[in-house]
Amino acid sequence: MPKKIMKSLTKPKGKRSLASSEVLLQQKEILFGLLLGNTSLQTYTGGKTWRIRFIQGDKNKKYLFHLYNVFIKYVKTAPKESWSTSGSKAPLPEAEPCSQLGKEESRWTFNTTVQIIGLKFSKFFYLRFGGKYKKVMPNKKTLSKYLTPIALAYWFMDNGFLKSNCLSYYLCTDCFELQDLKVLREVFKEKYDIDISFHKQRLSYRVYIPKRESKKFYNLIEKFVYISMRYKLGNQRRSLAQRRSLASSPSH
Repeated sequence: MPKKIMKSLTKPKGKRSLASSEVLLQQKEILFGLLLGNTSLQTYTGGKTWRIRFIQGDKNKKYLFHLYNVFIKYVKTAPKESWSTSGSKAPLPEAEPCSQLGKEESRWTFNTTVQIIGLKFSKFFYLRFGGKYKKVMPNKKTLSKYLTPIALAYWFMDNGFLKSNCLSYYLCTDCFELQDLKVLREVFKEKYDIDISFHKQRLSYRVYIPKRESKKFYNLIEKFVYISMRYKLGNQRRSLAQRRSLASSPSH
């Protein structure tokens, strides 16, 4: 994202330089990417109202505060530190997140107030099964509209990672069905000419972006990745240069 756009999203209220409609569009793209990851919507009213729930471990505290600044218009309480304990009996909302922090660790959280944007996106991402709302993959039309480079960057920051030994990337999609991931694969190919595949992870699947496609993906999202999360990208340029150097060096 160009610096002037990032600055406009993170300035205090009343100091944004972009039109409010343009800022809202970028917030929607960011939220769409986050909801493909571990960010969740929560309802305690049977789906009538929804809030956005943000959680990051202490390692990503700066990134969490960046998200707070992006959505500050919809937040009343600043992020707070808490501890995640495995087996906690805290009451759950009617819509459970895609995954939980497993072991006891420090984390930072904040919630938005109930907003129209949450209600709209709940229709994309949640279906009710047996009294609970389950996160699902949006349909192809919605993916084609909202899966922008900005959305991909925030999805990657939320729960993507680099497999450094082979210069490939993963996007964690453990809570989505394989049939829905196949629709996602079509959108990746049609919008960005990127071929993805899936690797089985116990009972679920993760999106795999192989080495031959990783440079395309890197170029697509790199300028939108927040500075404290750039460690996730790895150094594609240096790694590729090193591989070329090794390939061209004489054998001993």
